Amino acid sequence: MNTKSLHTRLKMALLLHSRESGFAMVIAVSLGLIMILVGLTMTMRSQGDQITASQQKATDQALAAAEKGVAYYQQFINANRMLSRYDDCGPTNPDRATQPAGTSCSNTTAVSWANAATVPLPRVNSACNPGTADPDAIADAASTIWQAVDSTDVTKGQFRLVSYRYKPDNKNPDPNDDLSYYPGKGTLIVEGRMANSTSNDEETKAKAKAITRLQVVIPVKRPDIENVPIPGVWLGGSSTEDPDATGKNPIAANLLVNNCSLELTDINIVGSNFSAQKTDLSMPTLPEMPTTGVINLGTISTDTTIPVTTGPNASRHRPITFMGQPNTYVYSVDGMTGSGNTTLSVTSPNNVVIFLNGNIDKNIFVDYCRDVNGNRVSNCNPMNFKIFGRGPVGSFICLNGNRYLEAFILAPNYTVGVAGGGGGGGVKGAVWTRSWSNPNSSTVEGDCASNTANVVVEQQGSWSSLIGLQPKYLKPTIDPITSWQRQSVNN
Repeated sequence: MNTKSLHTRLKMALLLHSRESGFAMVIAVSLGLIMILVGLTMTMRSQGDQITASQQKATDQALAAAEKGVAYYQQFINANRMLSRYDDCGPTNPDRATQPAGTSCSNTTAVSWANAATVPLPRVNSACNPGTADPDAIADAASTIWQAVDSTDVTKGQFRLVSYRYKPDNKNPDPNDDLSYYPGKGTLIVEGRMANSTSNDEETKAKAKAITRLQVVIPVKRPDIENVPIPGVWLGGSSTEDPDATGKNPIAANLLVNNCSLELTDINIVGSNFSAQKTDLSMPTLPEMPTTGVINLGTISTDTTIPVTTGPNASRHRPITFMGQPNTYVYSVDGMTGSGNTTLSVTSPNNVVIFLNGNIDKNIFVDYCRDVNGNRVSNCNPMNFKIFGRGPVGSFICLNGNRYLEAFILAPNYTVGVAGGGGGGGVKGAVWTRSWSNPNSSTVEGDCASNTANVVVEQQGSWSSLIGLQPKYLKPTIDPITSWQRQSVNN
């Protein structure tokens, strides 16, 4: 073999071997770098997934905290249902949903939750019902600061009120008619989050930043009057005027009193179906006397029968539609005074209304449930005969203690009493007035201080007989939530 040729081949082999070694090194180094990048990527992705998972968990926990907040305010509104018609901060205040947590209500004069301690909320701050919130508690509820879901366990998170706004379906509610504000809708916005933290740990910071906002709509409906026991006696006077309500006079009726300091145990209720209660409700406003169709009887001092349906005066006694009731005879009377057995006979079963401008004394009998011949009418409903007392404070209705007046009496400024009562007398129906004349009352009228063992009021009738005469400030009905929206907020 040629020595030169062998040398050449050996040289070429060495050169080829040298080149392959360098290429392998490059490949090895490249693969190492790729593995490092893949490892870093996987590590970063794992950390990102962990943060994302923490954020999702925190968001879920924030949602749970917000739901707790919604439940809290639902319960608060339901316990203080008159609050449902008032905004948390007033309708003209800037939307606190756009303000930082803890922002104070800048509208300090509006009738609202936030101003409850300084601006009275009609019939919200109950003097008669200690179960309702006081003004300071209502103002505290209007705060937008964060509060703990559970003060003993910070891990359950926090919630805060963002805003509550009420909008009646009626675009122009009447301020003098509280029922015109119903029905309507209350929009409640609440936020929830995990407890705030100053930690630099990314997971903890993610939890602190996760805030969930919930907006719910709460339907506010008209009160259901059928759930309110109808009072046979309602006394709206103060404690000085009427320190012991009806006193020891027995009444077979539900009793309502606006004197919240009264001791109800001294009231003599007859019958297990009736009870005495303190109330923040107000008597209905006296209806306006019609401008036409009213018959003026002046002062009644002699035997009188109404309505007159036969004879030359029958044309004057024509019924009208009054308060939605057709065929109603409406009269204006300046006062009733008699001597002995003077009687006003009101024939039945007609709907009859008397607007009383003065007093009724004990010497006159008002007899509703008889016909023109003096015979008892079997289908008489006392609530179809209504007396609306329009006199000033100090006016009185003194009933004869020997006979019953069968009627519904609404006389907000009057004192009502029963003179004597040896034969049984008083009211069958209902009487809503300022005070009851009894020996301990400061408004005793003459010898009309009721002091008898006979039942002076026998309650009859139902709400269906008193259309348009519902009490004021009845609590609305709060229905379940009808709308639920979730909104994420990142601070």
